[in-house]
Amino acid sequence: MHTIRIQTDDFDLAQEYQLLRELSSTVGAVVTFTGLVRDFEGEGSIESLSLEHYPGMTENLLEEIVGQAQERWNLIGSTVIHRVGELLPTDQIVFVGVASQHRADAFEAAQFLMDYLKSKATFWKKVSQGGEQQWIESKDSDAAAANRWDKGLLLGDAEGSLLQDAKGSLLQDAEGSDHA
Repeated sequence: MHTIRIQTDDFDLAQEYQLLRELSSTVGAVVTFTGLVRDFEGEGSIESLSLEHYPGMTENLLEEIVGQAQERWNLIGSTVIHRVGELLPTDQIVFVGVASQHRADAFEAAQFLMDYLKSKATFWKKVSQGGEQQWIESKDSDAAAANRWDKGLLLGDAEGSLLQDAKGSLLQDAEGSDHA
């Protein structure tokens, strides 16, 4: 089972996790990611973040992304939830959950889905900051994260595997790369 939802309402992390866990007695791993609205953009604090999407087109792109994950890894189920509308700092904005028999498949598929969501899904973000609004440009680091899947820098066989460059990626992330 694969679920995709675009919604204005918040989601219940525990409930979404439980739904994935209960999909099958063969579930051996559930990996989830929850993105939150940060209270800053650039060098200043924000008052809110507004997200827009193109209905129909965005859902189709998300279906394609989930389909690619299904082809690459042995998944029992996945859930992708992305909120739209006006959100405040610390609000939940995105949920990616993956259930599989093995942890490597679940970890890699969840990271793949999130990387592709950040760079390929049609969401537009506008931030309210200091009484003014401005559109947020996509970040080069988001495109680079998605591109490494295309270039094969991350391993992902049917059994699932560890990240080839895990140590380097973790060090780069710790040094402050931009991501949700």
